Amino acid sequence: MSMTETTRSSLFPEWLNVGSEGAAVAALKLLLWGTVCFRGIPFQMEGDKYDGGLAETVKGLQRLLGFKGDDVDGNFGKATRKKFFEVYGVDINAIKGHGALTRAVYPNQAEPVEWISAD
Repeated sequence: MSMTETTRSSLFPEWLNVGSEGAAVAALKLLLWGTVCFRGIPFQMEGDKYDGGLAETVKGLQRLLGFKGDDVDGNFGKATRKKFFEVYGVDINAIKGHGALTRAVYPNQAEPVEWISAD
């Protein structure tokens, strides 16, 4: 089984990084709660903002998934999603958004991109 490509109907845009906010960030926190919070990785559930605390949680997840060095960057991007799928069997890109709004910050980009998933 292979992971789905990100499409306009996906809840999650291609990247989530510090500064992102909205529906996909809230959903990411739910996914992380079930995978990292019982493993001693710092985690804060409240809110829908991707802040430094969430980036640290994602770094903990990346280390848990076997990432090393510069690959532990705190971004919930393609490599992290692929490994998350391989380990947990959850295809992040297949989760539909049905019109949900996320403001996503992509690497090397200062301003967020509005990602509104198609119905």
